[in-house]
Amino acid sequence: MYILNITFFVEESIEEEWVGWSKSKFEEVKETSSYFNQFTLMRLLSHSEPNQVTYTCQLHTDSAHKIQLFEIEIEPDLLNENKDKFGEKSIFFKSLMQIVK
Repeated sequence: MYILNITFFVEESIEEEWVGWSKSKFEEVKETSSYFNQFTLMRLLSHSEPNQVTYTCQLHTDSAHKIQLFEIEIEPDLLNENKDKFGEKSIFFKSLMQIVK
């Protein structure tokens, strides 16, 4: 099992709007593509900067190949939309993880 984790640093001034946008967009990706079987949005409770909150969007899949397809076909538009809509008030980095059994 693989998890694509995208960590977002979000300014408090846009937090409510950003949460609504991210829930909608990432849930849509899960529902309309065959790449992911679970989406989870989490708020980190530690390691935040003043006037900033940290969220992680986690997309779960059984295939590293599906993540590669997502990165080519969907991710650029999705993350560019985040950048266009929120600018420097929402910055991100991503990690690919594998569940260890």
